[in-house]
Amino acid sequence: MFKRLDFNGNPHLGVFARTNDDVTLIAPFLTEQNYSDVKEALGTRLVEVTIGGGRIVGSLMAMNGRAALVSNLATTEELKAIKEAGLEVGTLEARLNAAGNNVLVNDRAALVHPELAHEHAEEIASLFDVEVLSGTIAGVPTVGMAGFVTNKGLLLHPRASKEEVAELSTFFGVEGDIGTVNHGAPYIGAGLVANTKGAVTGLGTTGVEIGRVEDALKLY
Repeated sequence: MFKRLDFNGNPHLGVFARTNDDVTLIAPFLTEQNYSDVKEALGTRLVEVTIGGGRIVGSLMAMNGRAALVSNLATTEELKAIKEAGLEVGTLEARLNAAGNNVLVNDRAALVHPELAHEHAEEIASLFDVEVLSGTIAGVPTVGMAGFVTNKGLLLHPRASKEEVAELSTFFGVEGDIGTVNHGAPYIGAGLVANTKGAVTGLGTTGVEIGRVEDALKLY
């Protein structure tokens, strides 16, 4: 299922939530209609969490079906809440600690910011139980914002080359494409929350963009 909505007037939904096929970790203080729409579209449980006391949950967390990698800004109580949601939890103890911005991951692989140290890449590989590659998407190092991947599909920044699409499709084990959200925004990870069952994106996302997201992520 696909739904268009804004979070308190903000179309950048991926900044405020992360999901897998079982649970969606989402910022507090949204409307009941927001929560209802997200739950219906994604078909998951919802768990309200903060990171570092703030609502920027999606930017500060990367997540697959196994685990969540969280910024080291997270408190002990916040990490506990994420564990209680059913996920293994690790913290990104690095200068580039915005895990959601800097890691693109599904259950098969993870692409990470090229400036993340090798030791952090190894920790990410162990936590998510995936192969890890350092790189960019269309020259953008914040790969978690420049793309979106599930266990069924991959959508990349519109300037990603055909070669990049092909290489990353093989790496993640899914078919990929390029696209935008929110009426031309190229940073897909900031504007989209999706799993293999559904997706939510901002109200400004056009019908053509929705079609591209549905095709790329195989939301049939």
